Amino acid sequence: MKLLILSLLLLTVAAADLPADPVQRVAAKALRGDYDPLEQWQRQGYEKLLTVTPTKKLAWITVYNENCLGCNFTTASGRRVSHRVAAMIDKPWATWVLVDLPEGYQLRQVFDTGSRRNIWRAQNPEKCDSNRPPAETWIDLYYSPAAMKTLKNGSNKSWVRPIFIF
Repeated sequence: MKLLILSLLLLTVAAADLPADPVQRVAAKALRGDYDPLEQWQRQGYEKLLTVTPTKKLAWITVYNENCLGCNFTTASGRRVSHRVAAMIDKPWATWVLVDLPEGYQLRQVFDTGSRRNIWRAQNPEKCDSNRPPAETWIDLYYSPAAMKTLKNGSNKSWVRPIFIF
């Protein structure tokens, strides 16, 4: 019984150290090492997220890799594709985005573009023969071919979910 009470107290203290905002809570947990070791760019992004108020938007989220038609190993900004990269046509290079996926939150940076038509398709799915709900914007996330196999929604590689832009 004493061990249970001690465990609950420790959990309460650990939770009290975290921000109340769920998005900032993700950043704080990442920075204290609750997830995989962070690369320097991730550390910079999460540190920034703790100091700003991100803009929340409902996004049509799609995924791509070098095996997709029209894609290769280089982004529109000249960077090599990686799990750091996201494509958005309406945001400047290096904009940070925290994406809420069924697999968990992912931090990305905008270093690629896509078709302006993708935003229109995100906002007007009924005109595109799609059953998904409309979204405010569109984002395309790089996923390696191996990582594509781990996505929870199988062959349907898109979602309508919140993103946090900062």
